[in-house]
Amino acid sequence: MLTQILGELHAMKVSQEEANRKIDYQLGQLNTNLAQLSAGASQAKQRVSDWEDAETRHGSAIAQMQTELEELQLKLDDIENRSRCSNLRFTGIPEEFKATSSATKVISDLIYKYILPEKATFNIDLSIMWTHRVPTVKVPTAKYPCTILVNFGDFRIKEQVLSQAFKTKVFCTTENFSFCAFPDMSISAA
Repeated sequence: MLTQILGELHAMKVSQEEANRKIDYQLGQLNTNLAQLSAGASQAKQRVSDWEDAETRHGSAIAQMQTELEELQLKLDDIENRSRCSNLRFTGIPEEFKATSSATKVISDLIYKYILPEKATFNIDLSIMWTHRVPTVKVPTAKYPCTILVNFGDFRIKEQVLSQAFKTKVFCTTENFSFCAFPDMSISAA
């Protein structure tokens, strides 16, 4: 009976050792898997950190570019307004006037007659370099007034015309129509 108990104990011992070996093997596999998962998690964490760093860099680069764009837009607007400093816009000019004579003649006559009559008395040149009719949408049956852009060769004369137009309440009313003179500025400055 003792031998039988010893045999059973030995069998249990062998069985226990084999179970321990399987458990050790499985624990080793789990440790390997855990190390791989830990390495993968570490890599994922590093990638997320890299993406966050890149997003921060890109965000600051975008903010810097927006600031530069705003500065360039202001410079462009300033250059555009400087190039327009000798221009005036006359609105409310009837189309019939434009059809009968040149825009330069129409504007000169209006300035001499309604804005600066003293210049006409002394026959002083207005130094109009060019005039340009600003395109508008036209309805064939209606007679809408047009806008004429005028460039003065002498800035002082342009300022006199503008000042006198403002003194006469900007709108000059003639027998048949009203017209207005104002500075030609870029859209953002207006």
